[in-house]
Amino acid sequence: MDKKVKYKKPRICGAQFKLSAMQNKIIKIELFVFVVLLIICNIHLLKNTFPIETVLLPDKIFTGEWWRLFSNFFTHLSWYHLFVDTSAIFILASCIDKRNINLYLIMITTGSIIFPLLFSKIIYTNGLCGLSGVAHGLMAIAALEMIANKQIKIAGIITFLILIIKITIELTISPTALSFIHLGNVGIPIAESHIGGTIGGILAYIITHKKL
Repeated sequence: MDKKVKYKKPRICGAQFKLSAMQNKIIKIELFVFVVLLIICNIHLLKNTFPIETVLLPDKIFTGEWWRLFSNFFTHLSWYHLFVDTSAIFILASCIDKRNINLYLIMITTGSIIFPLLFSKIIYTNGLCGLSGVAHGLMAIAALEMIANKQIKIAGIITFLILIIKITIELTISPTALSFIHLGNVGIPIAESHIGGTIGGILAYIITHKKL
């Protein structure tokens, strides 16, 4: 029988909670699937070709290639792109409260797709791929968890402000305005995906913490 979920002393970000044995098993299975999909969707990197079959191209989705709604998250344009995205995801996911991680990811991924489909012109010609929208959503949740923790509240506020400033620059100046910080090819950042993921993360945090 699983032990009762207990509060655990805060670590890097907000409140950390111990998971039940079943929850840990589910997360391990999901992590395995995640890694497998990353491998499958990035085989093109070995051939140095463009991932035309897995990026999100709206016109292709409308003609029945629905898998692009999912495969785009795991697809990357370079080894550097893959490293940056997955590193951010693993770091952020490891330090947030994982009791509601699945709801977090559902709302973040939904937001990071809906916003560019509605408001971005770039994805209709260049496509959309990568996990940056998801990373922005997880960063928003991490920041909100820190803000809720008195010991690291200031760090949370600073993190949240950095996130908002970054997105604002991408939306108002240029999506590539901050590209100088990258050491490799990450394509053209889709600001609408970043703001969609962030809004999804904020809403997910609000919903889950109303229950607590």
